[in-house]
Amino acid sequence: MSDEQLEQVKELGILGFPISSVAQLLELPEKEVNQQFVNKSGELYTAYTSGRIQGLVDVRRTIRKSAINASSPALEKMIDFFKQSEYENMEIWDD
Repeated sequence: MSDEQLEQVKELGILGFPISSVAQLLELPEKEVNQQFVNKSGELYTAYTSGRIQGLVDVRRTIRKSAINASSPALEKMIDFFKQSEYENMEIWDD
């Protein structure tokens, strides 16, 4: 897989495209692509999930900026983000 193709896969993740779009872009059988996601390993999985995280970071930054500018819905959304991360982190901290 070329670096250019992996960057394209990452971009699909950033923009929230489904995994089936990765298969279409690369002209690969969906089953072959899906297997990397089932196994949670491989360069497609890594590129796509890295993109998904970056996309979420970008969205949260935008929401944070709105919250700082006193947008009540954005403030509520940021509080929800923190509650969710605290809930997920509790599993680690409780061990």
